[in-house]
Amino acid sequence: MKNYTFSPESELHQLSWTPFNRKRQQGASLIMVLIVLTVVSLLGVAGIQISMMSERGARNDRDQQIAWQAAEA
Repeated sequence: MKNYTFSPESELHQLSWTPFNRKRQQGASLIMVLIVLTVVSLLGVAGIQISMMSERGARNDRDQQIAWQAAEA
């Protein structure tokens, strides 16, 4: 049975931190950040649209009340 030891000089350690693997990890991080940014942006846009719809509904209710009061007067 072989005795495997982990040391900074071992091949496993050297392979895991090659510049190529570092670039792959940075590329994966970039993709994840872009996905998260897209999701957060979509949630922000949806929130703004909901807010605008609520404001429009409140404005319509106000206009209806003003018209009702004007008709009563």
